[in-house]
Amino acid sequence: ADEELLLNFLMVAAGAAPVALALVSLGAWAIVNVGLRPLNRFREAAISMSARNIPDQINPEGMPRELVPLCLAFNGMLDRVEDGIRRLSQFSADLAHEMRTPLGILLGRTQVVLSQPRTHEQLVELLQQNIEELERLTRIVADMLFLAQTDNSTSRLGLTIVDLADEARKVVEYMELVAHERDIDFVVEGEGKVLADVGLVDRAITNLLSNAVRYGDAKSTVTISVRAADEKVELAVTNSGAPVAAEHLSRLFDRFYRADSARSREAGGTGLGLSIVQAIMTLHGGHAAAESPTQGTITFTLSFPLPIASVL
Repeated sequence: ADEELLLNFLMVAAGAAPVALALVSLGAWAIVNVGLRPLNRFREAAISMSARNIPDQINPEGMPRELVPLCLAFNGMLDRVEDGIRRLSQFSADLAHEMRTPLGILLGRTQVVLSQPRTHEQLVELLQQNIEELERLTRIVADMLFLAQTDNSTSRLGLTIVDLADEARKVVEYMELVAHERDIDFVVEGEGKVLADVGLVDRAITNLLSNAVRYGDAKSTVTISVRAADEKVELAVTNSGAPVAAEHLSRLFDRFYRADSARSREAGGTGLGLSIVQAIMTLHGGHAAAESPTQGTITFTLSFPLPIASVL
């Protein structure tokens, strides 16, 4: 009887094992499929992403708690990629437009002059005019190369202790001849030291003063103020000139952006000067800002944050 009972048990067990194995396998597949469903959303989004197609952000609601940080990080990555592509597309369009203007002028002038016999003086005048446009193109290319270098995260700074007021005075001496043509005076006040790359700081100050001389009112005074405030060191350049609308202030540091494109071109600007200032400040961990405290005046401020100012 015991042997018969054992034999029946073995037969039942052998018959039930495949069914149990199938049920366990099906259950495991269902559990894995349900568990991996949120990860499949990441996979589908990554597969569909391209320069022309940025997928929508993934909704973290209903997602396992362990995957919520990953979801937020992934959505942040999508935002950065979309913003980078948008900026690159805008920059490419602006660059094409900016390069097309001087190239069109060069081509048009040359074709007009060569359409009929010209005197030696007329040809010399053409070459002089073409040199001006070629110099403009050279400045654009040089500024673009500088911005490309500052965008490189591996860029290294030659940090040293810099007295902002002293550097501002040096730049003022350099700019005085140009400013004299428009009867513009400079006033440097205050003091403050930072740890920075002196060459880049000089370039940022030069760009701000050049902007003030180019677009400021004739027979006016440009004030350069250096001060330590809120545990940071600031250099502010204030000049009087045509009013700048509030909607333009936040975009003045965008590449090739001009509040008045016609006036900017007449002044000989490339639309990259303030962008270079912002790039230099970003390299130093600071930022540049523009504000119009009163009607007809504008102030550009370079702010060096505490990590750079405190080491002094």
